[in-house]
Amino acid sequence: MSFVNLGLVVFLVNYGNAILDRGFSVFLLSL
Repeated sequence: MSFVNLGLVVFLVNYGNAILDRGFSVFLLSL
């Protein structure tokens, strides 16, 4: 169970980082 939770946390962190990177690039393009 702990391994499943760890994988879910890693997946969410990677997904969040991808959204932040995309949002930051869009922000730079809008400047």
